[in-house]
Amino acid sequence: MLNAILSRYAEDCNRNAISFETDIRSKSVDFMTDDEITALFCNLLDNAIESATGSNNPYIDLTAEVKGGTNITVIRLRNSCDTVPDIDTVKDTIKSRKTDPQMHGLGLKSIRNIADRYEGNMHYEYDEEKRAFTMTVMIRRPGGGTGLPD
Repeated sequence: MLNAILSRYAEDCNRNAISFETDIRSKSVDFMTDDEITALFCNLLDNAIESATGSNNPYIDLTAEVKGGTNITVIRLRNSCDTVPDIDTVKDTIKSRKTDPQMHGLGLKSIRNIADRYEGNMHYEYDEEKRAFTMTVMIRRPGGGTGLPD
């Protein structure tokens, strides 16, 4: 499933002249259902393409790996973003730029729901100097191990 998703987004990036790099390590998301993989990665990549399109140096870099010695999968997506995101610190979310108010924030809510389902978390940050946005999702793999890092 993930290969099909990544192939689709690679084509979208190619059409939009966005550099697209991925490094998805073996067994990093094998415990997730196809629906969860679709919701997580499609929402991450939809947001990244929207953000990177039109930037001066458009790129998306996606990684997923199991942190050594833990049961934590870390998914990190970094993309170019020339416009500073409007972060709502009260709701701990990013304000959507979509014109349809019914669709505001649904992608981030889906990502957060999946992180919560696996006793994980998500974190995002914007580097103004590099004009880069990074979304990190850490999820606990079922089956023991050490927990989420502090």
